[in-house]
Amino acid sequence: MPLGFTIQSDSEEDTFNLGSQIASFAYEGLCIILSGELGSGKTVFAKGFASFYSSTPARSPSFTLVNEYPGHIPVVHVDLYRLSETDGYDIGLFDYQKDGCIILVEWGERWSLPPEENLWHISFRRAFRNNERALQDGGNTRLLLSVRCKGEKACHRLAECMEKLQKYWRVSDESDSFS
Repeated sequence: MPLGFTIQSDSEEDTFNLGSQIASFAYEGLCIILSGELGSGKTVFAKGFASFYSSTPARSPSFTLVNEYPGHIPVVHVDLYRLSETDGYDIGLFDYQKDGCIILVEWGERWSLPPEENLWHISFRRAFRNNERALQDGGNTRLLLSVRCKGEKACHRLAECMEKLQKYWRVSDESDSFS
């Protein structure tokens, strides 16, 4: 079973759609850490993801830290950009997980004690070629989203997700471990 994969997004629309499609493999209590530089597509992905579960349009929680979206599985969208670090307890992240919510955490690298199970980590990075700045195609930046898992159920679902996405997207299997 693969521990991770990388998928290419060629536009903001692709990133939104990937969020929605990947969301179909999420489950109650899953935590998803989103990391990458400012403007790399984390919020666009989160909006697509939340749209799968809720009719309420997602917005960036940069100023409120946490936005909740009702749905058949509630989604909690967290943005840690304004925090230098958190253990997660101070803003109730483990309570949301225990209550069966799916948690999307932007700037998740600032979470010092993320869960050891039921975890996906998605890193967003711009694609480069020959020391050029990010590739541009009609004003859209090509992104690579690297997805990893932690925990048996999370990795099983991620393997299912990869299998489905390979039919429609440029996906490469990565067998290196999640750290």
